[in-house]
Parts: sequence; C-alpha cells; structure tokens
Amino acid sequence: MLYCEFYSIYTSKIMHPFDVRKNRVGNAYQVWIKYRLAQFLQPKSIVEIGVRGGYSAWGMLMGAPTASYAGFDVYPDRFFGGVPNLGKEMYELALKNLAPYNATLTKQDSQDPAFSVPSADLYHVDGDHRYIECLHDLRNCLSKGAPTAVVAVHDYFAADVKKAVEDAAKEFSCNFVEVLSLQFGDVIIGKIPNLAEVAEYAGAFGRVA
Repeated sequence: MLYCEFYSIYTSKIMHPFDVRKNRVGNAYQVWIKYRLAQFLQPKSIVEIGVRGGYSAWGMLMGAPTASYAGFDVYPDRFFGGVPNLGKEMYELALKNLAPYNATLTKQDSQDPAFSVPSADLYHVDGDHRYIECLHDLRNCLSKGAPTAVVAVHDYFAADVKKAVEDAAKEFSCNFVEVLSLQFGDVIIGKIPNLAEVAEYAGAFGRVA
C-alpha cells in the first residue's frame, strides 16, 4: 500500500469528524509509522495505552492483521479540549475501527495501582504525558513485555515524555531510536539488535511488500 492510499482511507473512514474539522489530518503520518512498524515486526500481540479514536490501533492492526490487540484508555465524558460527549464518541469510534480485528478495548486508567498491563510483543504508549505517569507506563510495558518486545512511544518531542523515555531505557538497559517524524515525535525502545533498522523502515514512505 502506498502512503497516498493509506492517507485516503484514514482521513475518509477512520478519523472522527472533529479531528477532520480541526485539520488534524497531518497526524496520518504518525499512524502510518505504526502501520509500518507492525508490518515489519509482525507481532502476535499488541497492547496500547492511550487509544482515543483507535487511530494508531487501526494502523498497527492493518500492518499485522492476525495479531491480538488490547487497548486501554480512560475515556472521560469531557475528553478532548473540554468538548462535551467527545469521550463517548471516541470510545464508540475506536470500537468501530477495531471491529474487524481480534481486539479488546477496556476503559481503564493505566495509573491505577490495580492495573496490570498484559504481556505483548509490541506496545504503543500514548497515555498521560507527564513525566512520572509516562515513566510508570513505560516501566509497566518494559517489565511485562517479551524479551524481543518493542515499545513505541508517541509525542517524544514533549520534554516530559523525552525524559521518561531516556530514563526508562537506561533503567531497563534498552536502546531507543527516534523514528522519522514530522511533528510530534515517535521513538521505539527495545533490546533487539536491529532496532535502528526497524525505525528506519517504520519512518519511510513507499510501498509495503
């Protein structure tokens, strides 16, 4: 699939009208990165913290359609920018986007002490962007993941997220590599020896074999 084809599907069928009106179509590239990442790794299991409308989840499952997926998000009533009912609408949209796949979506705060993140081959962390909270999510994923697991993190350009990534990677003796990104920043963390190759593939435009 070429990026132009991916972009057309994403902006016409996957995005919430609120995001289209706000001209957030530019984040299609961040979803493309998740698609390429999953296509390269072919994980058997995916876990995501911070699902929103299921955009990245859809991208990852497009890339690895046979993978199992578990997503977690809080979906408060006033979810994004104080817009009434958007949390409910985003939850319903995520369910719709995930419907064709072997996927579960749970309303759950990853900061809850009772929360236990499942083991997985691929994680995507895009939850609370504050340092302590982001570090908490990364620790959970890195401690529960398979030895070859890769943790993708969105909004790496945010100072708190960047520091959390650096500290978590150091704590778990992992490498991390920034993926070519146009706006918000994406990074992957892991112990696999070809992490840089994975990042290069994920950030590239072109046809997926």
